[in-house]
Amino acid sequence: MTAYNNGYFNAKISMKENEEIFNTTIEDDYTTILPVFKYPDDAAAQSVQAGMDEIIKKNSIAIQLHPKSKWVDDSYFLIGKANFYKHNYTEALTSFQYVISEYSTTKKKKKKKKKDDVEMSIIEKLRHQPVHNESSLWVVRTLIEMKEYNSANTALSVIKGSSKFPEILLGELYAVEADANIKQGMLAAAIEPLEKSIANTNDKTTRARYHFILSQLYQTVEDDAKALDELKKVIDLKPDYKMDFYARLGIATLLLDNYSTSGEGTIKMLSEMLKQEKYKEFYSLLYNILAGIETAKKNTDAAVEYLSLAVRSEDADGLQKAIAYMQLGDINYTAIEYIKAYNYYDSSLISLPKDHERYPGIVLRRDGLNDLVKELQIIETEKKLQYFATLSDKALESELAKMIPEEDSNDPGQEFLDDNTTETTTNVTAGSTFYFYDASMRSRGYSEFKKAYGNRKLEDNWRRSDKTSGSYSEEETTAANIDTVAIGETIDLSKSNITRDEILASIPRTDEQKAASNARIAIALYNAGGIYKTNFENITKAKENFTENINQYPKNGLELQSLYQMYLLSDGSKKEEYKNAILSNYPGSLFANIINDHDYISKQNKKDVAVESYYYTAYEKYQMDSINELTLMLLSVDSLFKTNPLKPKFDMLSALVLAKQNKTDEFVTALQGVAKKYATDEVGIKAKEILSSMGRGDKEEKKDEVMPPTYTFKKEEEQYFVAVLNETGKTASDLKTNIANFNGVNFSLMTLKVSSLLLGKEKTLVMVKSFKNVEEAMNYYNTIINDGDVTKNVITEELTYFVISKSNYIQFYKNKDVEMYELFFDENYFNEEEDE
Repeated sequence: MTAYNNGYFNAKISMKENEEIFNTTIEDDYTTILPVFKYPDDAAAQSVQAGMDEIIKKNSIAIQLHPKSKWVDDSYFLIGKANFYKHNYTEALTSFQYVISEYSTTKKKKKKKKKDDVEMSIIEKLRHQPVHNESSLWVVRTLIEMKEYNSANTALSVIKGSSKFPEILLGELYAVEADANIKQGMLAAAIEPLEKSIANTNDKTTRARYHFILSQLYQTVEDDAKALDELKKVIDLKPDYKMDFYARLGIATLLLDNYSTSGEGTIKMLSEMLKQEKYKEFYSLLYNILAGIETAKKNTDAAVEYLSLAVRSEDADGLQKAIAYMQLGDINYTAIEYIKAYNYYDSSLISLPKDHERYPGIVLRRDGLNDLVKELQIIETEKKLQYFATLSDKALESELAKMIPEEDSNDPGQEFLDDNTTETTTNVTAGSTFYFYDASMRSRGYSEFKKAYGNRKLEDNWRRSDKTSGSYSEEETTAANIDTVAIGETIDLSKSNITRDEILASIPRTDEQKAASNARIAIALYNAGGIYKTNFENITKAKENFTENINQYPKNGLELQSLYQMYLLSDGSKKEEYKNAILSNYPGSLFANIINDHDYISKQNKKDVAVESYYYTAYEKYQMDSINELTLMLLSVDSLFKTNPLKPKFDMLSALVLAKQNKTDEFVTALQGVAKKYATDEVGIKAKEILSSMGRGDKEEKKDEVMPPTYTFKKEEEQYFVAVLNETGKTASDLKTNIANFNGVNFSLMTLKVSSLLLGKEKTLVMVKSFKNVEEAMNYYNTIINDGDVTKNVITEELTYFVISKSNYIQFYKNKDVEMYELFFDENYFNEEEDE
């Protein structure tokens, strides 16, 4: 009994305590099929290592001191479990197999007992039970975690074929079988053993878990009626509040999908859950689901209300808040409220996980809106400032008070959180989407800022998830005084630290200031019209902006271009009207020539006369210091000349404009771009010379130097799968989505993450990580390259696949030489497969 009391007993208590910690602290992800057993992940295994080492130590001492004790097999068993939880699977397997080989014949050695000894044997049996049967189950568990599925299945068959396997362990046996099937991706095959496990399991908590998993499995085989029944059994067993919540949520979802068209019953059920304090941490999730139901019913106002609640919910986690912002973005995008949509998408990306299925699409949509939103915000801001110019001092102070919080306010972000703020009719036009006068947009709030960013330094664009683009900063002009009016920049009213004085200084009060403000609006209207037309194919919105440019800001610097755009977009009498306006007001212009001779451009382009003429006119403006006129001409180059052999010269001219404006840093950046883009062109060479004379050339050239990589082959190192596509944009996004879908179907049991990034300017790298060694990675490689769905919408000739180790990837990305690494990959990885 000494071995039991001093060694094994204490170790057993410690093991039980650790297992209770696993079960209570390891968070289940209810959006995926729950694991049958809760095991510590790599991080948790590291954290419990000291405790497990102590268990191994205590049992090892007990074995050494009392090698003939009847508790020796139990000690070996605990040593095996401790190594298992430490992820030392080989050592664990050794211990379990030793117990089976050395202690499974104990009963056979027992002789017929004397009659007087029968009562003692019962007591003895209560005190000690052989553990070779438990060890056999843990052998299977270990083989499963080692992904030795063939061996695990064989061992299971042997155990199930034994007539002496004790009934008391049948629940665990069938649970192990279900676990093996799930981890092999055989979900349907896991249903029967899990049902048998439930029938042979007494513990209510365990049965509730198995019923929940069984519901998930039934959903995968589209037997929703049985899935619903299993969830009801979960609730009957009174599980912990989290499982109870997801069981009720599952019931509501299944009822909505199968038995209701209106969703009223589901809405009622979810609304009842919102009244219960124990579900408080799930309120944001419930709001998001309710919003989805209302959106499907086309009740947009109700959906927005629920999403606003989700965003403001005190206990909302980052993911649910991101999803709420994403849904608000979708609603406003559909409603063509692009400023709101842009800001909501941008807020969503702050906390939306990069492996979320919609992350790439949201990035593309947000970035696609970026240029348009800049123009729309210029229009909104300038109109707002012009409106301020018409107010009395008292009315103006009232408006400024709404925009700038009091300095002594206890919570300087509260006004952005309060949706009930009284709003007066201050908008310049009906239906204005001006950011600071929209309650739903203000709701992101100061407190949320603190949660997400902490005490961040006040600066422009603090809230952006990336700061690759700033505010609009072109030099523009009006036709009324084209050479003398300095247009300047539009103030950024979204700055977190904007002051009253800055706003007052930006209000256009003089005739010159009003002319400059009108010029900024006119240019923004033209640019927005072009983006609506080209990027969004929204002809109605494009025409609205071009028409406003013409009618509200006559004779502005882009009136001719706007008239021509309307000529192209109109038909019938309207087309004739715009034609006559161009011919009457701009008779000698390029556009008048195009209208009079439809072959004018094609004729001129053959000789490059049109673009050359345009360039030399622009260059004359540069020599005459007519920078405002020149800026307008440069804005129109790309839309006028789809084929432009003088593109390098125009880019160089754009850089020189910055020098004229004394914008040194921007000038240097533009020159560096010209030098790199047109390295062999005379313009690129000239740009390098200028940079060199400024002392910037050598530094930048050295910056771009990359040493040839040295790759090493390590078969047991962590590996990544990489696909390199010679394209960017939508095709690259489609490839990433296809790979993610492939992983979900074929490797759902592995924790694989898909990410993408640019490889240079013209290539995209899509990476899947990670694989523990070369063998595992090459198994994935050989599977994915033969899957046709992965290359759907992708030109395969533009695609390169390979596997790369973590250390080699660092070298590869610095060098970006795909062909060089391909040679290394072909020489090492395929030879490795042949060797095996």
